[in-house]
Amino acid sequence: MLRISLSLLSVLIFFVAGCSIGESYFGPKSVSTYTNTTNKNLTSRVIHVSDGDTIIMLAPDGGKVKVRLYGIDAPEKAQPYGPQAAGILKNLILNQVVTIDTINVDRYGRYVAKVFYNRQDINAEMIRLGAAWHYRYYDKSPSYMQYEELERYARVNRRGLWNRDNPTPPWEYRKRIREQQGRK
Repeated sequence: MLRISLSLLSVLIFFVAGCSIGESYFGPKSVSTYTNTTNKNLTSRVIHVSDGDTIIMLAPDGGKVKVRLYGIDAPEKAQPYGPQAAGILKNLILNQVVTIDTINVDRYGRYVAKVFYNRQDINAEMIRLGAAWHYRYYDKSPSYMQYEELERYARVNRRGLWNRDNPTPPWEYRKRIREQQGRK
């Protein structure tokens, strides 16, 4: 009887612990509609890395916040080096408490932000490691020249995706997929 009670207790603790970090027995909660209107900074734990430029953090309301890293574009999951880029981002910040400096919210409801861990600009680090391109088209930040220099460094030193001949930028890859699907 005592063994059954302890087993039930451990299952209950597991279930409650899962719920407290935004998960439940029935799967993850949906991405939060949390809106940070008073402060563009948010400090919280990274609970998921979707790919090389998108993470999910816990929101203060217990939900989840999807964050797109500003100024970078990593290979898509199905692209060459896509899984490696996601793995690099996981190694840098998964399960860590990071601070985001929100630039804006995109049309998909994602926070577009610079991510900092121990005062390190993770967006810049992804470029330096050759795990992402500098996304020049959308970058209007003071970090523009720094990101340009970091990409140049990664290219010259053939780091990460630059170790391949003529890697396809993700924006060209996405465009090609849209065209194949008959969309523009």
